[in-house]
Amino acid sequence: MTLTENGKKYIATTFGNVSKCYVASGINWSYTGTDSQTYNESGGTAQIVSRLIMTSLVQSVTYNEHNYTYAALKTANDNTDIALGDVQWIAQNDGAPTGEAQYCSTALSTGSISCTTTPSGASVYLDGVSQGVVTPVTLTNVSAGSHTVTFALSGYNACPVTVTVAAGVTATASCTLTSAPPQIVTGDIMLLIKVKINYIYTITTSIIPDNVTDVITGATEIVIGNGDNK
Repeated sequence: MTLTENGKKYIATTFGNVSKCYVASGINWSYTGTDSQTYNESGGTAQIVSRLIMTSLVQSVTYNEHNYTYAALKTANDNTDIALGDVQWIAQNDGAPTGEAQYCSTALSTGSISCTTTPSGASVYLDGVSQGVVTPVTLTNVSAGSHTVTFALSGYNACPVTVTVAAGVTATASCTLTSAPPQIVTGDIMLLIKVKINYIYTITTSIIPDNVTDVITGATEIVIGNGDNK
C-alpha cells in the first residue's frame, strides 16, 4: 500500500462524511472525462478515489462544488502515487458492512451498540442508566471499552448483556427475554366500613314497686340515629 497517513487523512476529510470518515455509500459527485463530457455518479469514498486514479479516462471530480484532480490527491499523499490496492484498502475501512473498521481523519474514541430483543419494546439501560429508548435501537457515541446493556420489559426478567465497544465500530447486544413468574404481594389490608344506623328499639317495662299494689307497665321507643349517621 502506498497511502501515507497524510493521504489517508486528506481523503477522509475531502471525500468522507461530515465526521471525516470513509463511507461506503451516500455520496453524490460528477466527473469530467477525457472526452470533456460530464458524468454523474454516486457511491462511497473508495469509488471517488478510484475515479481520480483513472487518469487516462478522468480529468477531474466535482464534489461539494469543488473540483479535484489526481495531481492534488498525489500531492496530499506526500507526492506518492496511489494504486488500486490503496482503493481496496479504503473500501475495507469504510465501516460497511456493520462491524467493519471505519477510518476517520480524527481518531475516534467512541463506537455504537445495536440493541435488539425478542419481543421488542424493551427499555434500554447502559451501565445502569436509562437511555430513554426501547428496542430495536442503536446507541451512538458510546465510549470504547466494556459496557453492560440491560433490557427491561414488563412481565419479563431483566436481561443484562456485556459488550465490548471499539472506536468507530458498531457492537451488537441482543437478548431473547424470558417470562417472569407472577408476583404475590402480601401485607396488611385495612378496610374502611361506613355503617348507617337507623334502628328503632322497643323496650317494654314492667315495674312493680314493693310498696304499691298498682302495676306500672308501658312501652318506650328509642330511635338511635336519624339515617344520616356515617
